Amino acid sequence: MRPTQEKKIPLYLQEYDVYNAYCLLTSFQPETFEEAAKDDDWKKAIKTELKSHEELGTFDPAILPPGEKAIDLKWVFTIKGDGTKKARLVAKGFQQPVKFDEATYMLLFAGVQP
Repeated sequence: MRPTQEKKIPLYLQEYDVYNAYCLLTSFQPETFEEAAKDDDWKKAIKTELKSHEELGTFDPAILPPGEKAIDLKWVFTIKGDGTKKARLVAKGFQQPVKFDEATYMLLFAGVQP
């Protein structure tokens, strides 16, 4: 019968399981705005994102005219490599209807002027 020798796991792999479990237990990325609103760090990330949009002039809340439909927004929450939390506000641009006249259509798609 062959002698069996006890196999030792290298030191760098011994710590891997502990770190992997730590990451699974500590990293929580919310799926919805309501989940994120319960945590102060996520609230801070949301406020930072809204302030950034305000400063850049890319988002301006407004009252819609009758008969118009707003484009939906989605919050995307991520945890960066250094552990900081980041929130992004994303518009669902695919919902935007295409509205333009025939002259604009000819310029954009036909490449010739009428």
